[in-house]
Amino acid sequence: MGTGCSSFAIREIIKHALYQLNLEKVYWYVDEKNLRAIRFYDKNMYNRVSLQDIKVNCGIKEDDFIDSYIWYLAIKN
Repeated sequence: MGTGCSSFAIREIIKHALYQLNLEKVYWYVDEKNLRAIRFYDKNMYNRVSLQDIKVNCGIKEDDFIDSYIWYLAIKN
């Protein structure tokens, strides 16, 4: 903890997904009870996405399981 390894790792994972796999967007979610992860993503300035955006952009139907998560998005620049 405190070494920057997690920040480096998530940046590299997202960079790989966007530029090596040529994805336009990467979505991920965190359980709302995982406060440590939420603080990490917010501190590192990852973009939160509303549940409505997820349902529209990802074609997800009404499912109860997604309501208990906080969603994030990285977009290719």
